[in-house]
Amino acid sequence: MARIFTHITGCFAFDENGRIIDRMLAKAGEKPEELEKRMHQKHKGAEIVTVPTAAMMQELRKEDLAALLFERNLKKAKDDIRASVKKDVLIIQAIRNIDNLNKVINLMCKRLREWYGLCMPELVRKSQTTSGS
Repeated sequence: MARIFTHITGCFAFDENGRIIDRMLAKAGEKPEELEKRMHQKHKGAEIVTVPTAAMMQELRKEDLAALLFERNLKKAKDDIRASVKKDVLIIQAIRNIDNLNKVINLMCKRLREWYGLCMPELVRKSQTTSGS
């Protein structure tokens, strides 16, 4: 019984001994899931595996897929980064940063007043009467 394994580089069909009997390499922009459907139609009754066996991995290593794998992984990483950064996310982050800056400024002013109050307590009393606190 054949086994089908889908990878970012394409879809591979293996025999019982783990040897590649068929391959469909993904072209630029083609999703490996589409290849898996076509491969499954071609090899009726084949088992779809998500984790390859050791024999299957050895066969995949024999294939010259390093350049293709590098290219696909790089493209996927770029697409994922591009999709994760949107204008609304940037605006939300900017607003949160402004809020954090306000908290830090208030904390630093409070500490400065406390520390300065150790050296000149009369100035602290004077600032409390003018600020109303």
